[in-house]
Amino acid sequence: NAVRQLNRSKVFLVTKTSPCFHPQAPPRYNISSVDLCKAQTRRDVESDLAQLGVDSVDLLLLHGANHFGGGVCGTASCALNSAQWEVYEEVLREGKARAIGVSNYCQSC
Repeated sequence: NAVRQLNRSKVFLVTKTSPCFHPQAPPRYNISSVDLCKAQTRRDVESDLAQLGVDSVDLLLLHGANHFGGGVCGTASCALNSAQWEVYEEVLREGKARAIGVSNYCQSC
């Protein structure tokens, strides 16, 4: 794996996970349960680390807000965002990410 061969002190490694409800683009999740969302987010993070061949990343991004219908950020999407963020905080505490953040996030959440 090419990432394993990099001098990590010279590289800032970033990865991201998709929102739990994202039927428009791969991986096309359609998860509305908070518990299932947390479990999928954890699987996605662990999968990314394994595929990269690393124990941690410098930045883990929650990419794209969860939009239930028409791009509206409502109660349901904010609940899923919150659930995913809880997993991100766990990952941060575990040392699997040095920093966590969001990209294209619902401002109302």
